[in-house]
Amino acid sequence: MNYIDEIKDFLFDNKYCEEEIRTLEDTMRRIVNSDAVHILDDIVNSYCKDERVVPEILRSESSKIACMINENEYTVIFVIYCILVLRLKRIYSEKGFDEDLYSGVVRDLRAKFNECKTVKKTYGTFSVFWFDRYLNFEIFAIGRLQFQFKPMPIEYNGEGMNIKKEEMVIVLHIPSGSRLKKDDVLASIERAKEFFAEKFNYAAIYFICSTYLFHPAMTKLYKQNSNLDKFCRLFDIFYSSNDYPNYDVWRIFNCDSDDYTQLPESTSLQKSLKSFLLDGGQVGIGIGVLKKEYMNQFKN
Repeated sequence: MNYIDEIKDFLFDNKYCEEEIRTLEDTMRRIVNSDAVHILDDIVNSYCKDERVVPEILRSESSKIACMINENEYTVIFVIYCILVLRLKRIYSEKGFDEDLYSGVVRDLRAKFNECKTVKKTYGTFSVFWFDRYLNFEIFAIGRLQFQFKPMPIEYNGEGMNIKKEEMVIVLHIPSGSRLKKDDVLASIERAKEFFAEKFNYAAIYFICSTYLFHPAMTKLYKQNSNLDKFCRLFDIFYSSNDYPNYDVWRIFNCDSDDYTQLPESTSLQKSLKSFLLDGGQVGIGIGVLKKEYMNQFKN
């Protein structure tokens, strides 16, 4: 099967619309019908051989392809990711990973595509350096959440727990695309605990989350007993920072305008956050540790 058929079948199987399929298929056709196909061959062959990509090289090579066919880089990197994710499916199968872990990768690829379409008004993905983590087995989509094995960024003492800086923990990430329900979150964490124990021989003790959703300015805006409020209360939020003010607020508004007067007000959270930003407020990040009471309810 050639790249054109692969991209067309992948997009059709995952219910992209006709226009999306036609546009992305055309991008791949122009790659295949130019010297850029040799760069794509090298990327794919290298991944199949080493089962990893070098992010900086992938960015550089995709940029070359975009220039060669006069296409948006977001679109080019997306079609390359589609081809590499198809190779990842075979590797996941060989490693004995559950099929729904691969489905989670595909779901997240679609979520990033939708974000790019909404925020940047073009087909593709602007989440550079994100999907490389899937391809390099550094992050895994398990149920509602995504999980990454990483060193603890800062020491924590609380909830009867002590986590030293640089101690290995499981960091959870929150993909867009569906509601953040408490039961789904806990089920996802429990499955991740089992996955890392089985596949990596790591008995996960601590789960942490670093997100703009945990910043104090954000937590004050959530309605009591809303999904976001319940999610926050699963964690002991112990640290916050304003180092990158308002870096992630586009996620709430689905646009990245610096003109806050133009931000939408379609939801109560958008209205509250817009008012906060217009008054000069800033949103950074917060870090939380999953409370011991929830860790204790999981099977050992």
